[in-house]
Amino acid sequence: MGEENPPLDGNTFILPKSTPRLPVPVEKLSTPPMNAKYVTTTLWELLKPSMFSKNPAQAGWAPIQASPYKTQVRFFAVDREALDNILAKRRQHQTTITGLLHALAALSFASHLRDASGFQGGTPIDARRFLQAGPGFEPDRTMANYVTMMDHEFASKVVEDLWSASPDAETLKGVWSIAADVRRQINKKSWLAD
Repeated sequence: MGEENPPLDGNTFILPKSTPRLPVPVEKLSTPPMNAKYVTTTLWELLKPSMFSKNPAQAGWAPIQASPYKTQVRFFAVDREALDNILAKRRQHQTTITGLLHALAALSFASHLRDASGFQGGTPIDARRFLQAGPGFEPDRTMANYVTMMDHEFASKVVEDLWSASPDAETLKGVWSIAADVRRQINKKSWLAD
């Protein structure tokens, strides 16, 4: 199979005369809510003085120092029977695997970082499912980065409940509660669908 040589004029690359078809920007496909409450809240979060920014869920020790820490990657597998049980419990507690993973991470952080008063996690959300097909845009056939981010705050009360829970059914109840709450937060982020 021979590859076609790029169009060159001596050592100069010649661009095609037609404009390449670029993906439609997400701002053109969906309009975020621009009511007074949304604008005011967004501006306050961006511009408020630091004395009003004492959020216990945000790390006070940031930025992270690169050394002497090491990144650890751990792989694990879940057998089919255990996975079926997890999925059944997930449905029973009306949550998602994403919510469950956030809850388990919060439990792990709470058990290892006793002096932290809260945590914050984030979920990347595929915005493509909220976007409607239109001229020049087919969601299933367009290659583009249509992703948004959602933050989840695990406030002091949640962390304290995890600390005080005995390592049994009470802890498990807290984990499922956090998982369901994360799912509700993700479902509420639906301005893209409007």
